[in-house]
Amino acid sequence: MILYEGLFHVLVTPFDVDGRVDAQSLRRLVEFAVGAGARGLTALGVNGEAAHLDDHERDLVLDTVLEVVGGRVPVVVGVSDPDTRVAAARAARAAQAGAAALMLAVPPEVDRLRSHLEVVASAASGLDVVLQDYPASGHPRVAADVLAAAAREVSSVRAVKAEDPPTPAKIAEFSGLAPNVAQLGGLGGLWLLWELRAGARGTMTGFAFPEALAAIVADAASGDWESARSRYVDALPALVWEAQPAVGLLLRKTLLARRGLIDTALLRAPAPAVPDAVAQAAEIAARFGRGA
Repeated sequence: MILYEGLFHVLVTPFDVDGRVDAQSLRRLVEFAVGAGARGLTALGVNGEAAHLDDHERDLVLDTVLEVVGGRVPVVVGVSDPDTRVAAARAARAAQAGAAALMLAVPPEVDRLRSHLEVVASAASGLDVVLQDYPASGHPRVAADVLAAAAREVSSVRAVKAEDPPTPAKIAEFSGLAPNVAQLGGLGGLWLLWELRAGARGTMTGFAFPEALAAIVADAASGDWESARSRYVDALPALVWEAQPAVGLLLRKTLLARRGLIDTALLRAPAPAVPDAVAQAAEIAARFGRGA
């Protein structure tokens, strides 16, 4: 049984200088995230640029992550697609490979949310589903009571990745309607402290300093809110820097490269250039106390 608490670190997909999936950097990144205190990993999410990978590349990422993890922590695999048949095929592949759970976004037509969930979960032989509530990915905003009803009706839904701001208010409302379904924060950890106070059990997000998020969530779980607040304030400049619209993933990858965790900051998804990104990453890393 998976405990949806603590940090579920969302992995980026590294690319080499020729734009190919860099399996060696991915191995390094996975090992680091586990050692940094992640209670789980999420592969092939939005910030894993899953939408820009072909099926062979998706398989390479999935198999590499599962091999390196070796069962030490659960691996949640993104299978989202507006087409239920595509998402179901991805779910079956993830289950066959040994994934612990699926991450599935709300479909563009909310009236088919329940059927979408049921078909995809069935294709994966009933693996847990983490329902991603992320309107920026292309679905309309969904009221907390609608999400809670779907989660109650489809038993495979064990957690919700809350990414519809203001996230703390929605987390609190959802938790009252479906208390047995774990709430996880997201959106780069930008509002993590308030999400935890609202009832989130952890967060499922990427960040170039996953050890910081793991420590914040651990402090909150132990009731040490003063330490959690202090750690959050320390991390805030880096969180805000990474959260810049349109270039956030590029900045995160630049920091990860600065830390030696991946070899390049190349993206598949087009993004505006940030001429000072490398210098800014060095400053962020140094100010955060982990400069190389």
